[in-house]
Amino acid sequence: MRTTSATLSRRGTPLLMLTAALLVGISVVMSGCGALAGDAIPANNTATTSTGASPGSPDETVVATVDGDPVIAAELAHFAGMRRAALIDAYASAYGAEYDEFFWNRSYAGQTPLQTLREQALKDAVRMKVELRQAYQHDIIESALYTDLLALMAQENKRREAAVAKGEPIYGPVRFEADGFIDFYRSKIRTTLREELAREELAPTEAELRAYYEQEVPDLMPVEDRIVYDLYTVSYRESGEPGKSEDGSEQERRDAALRTAEAIRTQLEEGIGQEGAHKATSDGAAELERTQAEADLIGTPDPVALPDSSPAPSVVYEPGLVLDERSASRMFRSAHALYTALRESAVRGGAPQVVDDASEGRYVVVHIQSREAGNRPDFEEVRDQVRKLHLEAAYERYIDDHANNARVERLPALEQLKLGVL
Repeated sequence: MRTTSATLSRRGTPLLMLTAALLVGISVVMSGCGALAGDAIPANNTATTSTGASPGSPDETVVATVDGDPVIAAELAHFAGMRRAALIDAYASAYGAEYDEFFWNRSYAGQTPLQTLREQALKDAVRMKVELRQAYQHDIIESALYTDLLALMAQENKRREAAVAKGEPIYGPVRFEADGFIDFYRSKIRTTLREELAREELAPTEAELRAYYEQEVPDLMPVEDRIVYDLYTVSYRESGEPGKSEDGSEQERRDAALRTAEAIRTQLEEGIGQEGAHKATSDGAAELERTQAEADLIGTPDPVALPDSSPAPSVVYEPGLVLDERSASRMFRSAHALYTALRESAVRGGAPQVVDDASEGRYVVVHIQSREAGNRPDFEEVRDQVRKLHLEAAYERYIDDHANNARVERLPALEQLKLGVL
């Protein structure tokens, strides 16, 4: 491991290269190359920096330092671009702010959106700088300078363009833009750094893993309960796409189907307390009687107002369906609304509920008959997964702690940044 240094790159020092192996997630390799970022910022942070950028080049004006390492304007512009849309929405929601030419400089609660954007971007830049410094100190990379990351991107883009010209296969985009490349680069660094930290600083004990398994895994690795349910389906789509019926009767059919579904739900609720009507039994005759009783319970739905050409809603009754580990994945993909309703049935007390399955053009009434808790896997069966989840959580706390304790110096140029919004 390297000793702490205020400068993370020097002229002539080898620089980590994102080779094809790294870009497909196989390994991180070192390769020599010359300086890509110019002279490093001295440890006393008194370097002379540029005050702007030529067209097409990043603005290398140093606007802050993190534990002595420079943060340049282009870095903040990167993170500002990631935050911009969400911040506009947040101000509109909190203050009813109108997005116009005065938006960024209009004050809300004593602060302008532009000032908020600077603060958010700086916070993100500090966290990245801390993460890259840790990677540098653990011999994973040879530079944590933003300009070097951009140089790596340019080098990788040339490699990809040459490969395409030769008809060779490449993985991912033909050409990276800064946003996609930096996030991808960080994800690869993060994977390697987590494992390095797991050797010492973040190495979990067996007791910690077991405690994490008991406290967190039930939420992070939920198991599927075995749910037996009856399903009543009332379709409202005749053909084609929803809302596209030529005679304009789509909404009428939808309204009628909803009234029918609600009537079924009400009738089921009223019948729940009737002895034997909904009681599960192993006796085949009694089971058949229960099924017939529920079918009789529905009866004929109340008349609804429909165009003369539209038939009354029909009800399809499917008793004894099962949701469990084997069927959960398929239902999650193909009937997500129904899957969610069944999963939430314990919270709702198992009462019948109406679900709008819009993708299939139908309302379904779900009536739970029984629910058995799924079997939670033993610790030894999922130990590797528990370790992975524990390490990810510990890593995030580790980086957050270092970012919160970093020594951040704001330079005058920071307050002049427009971040591309003005």
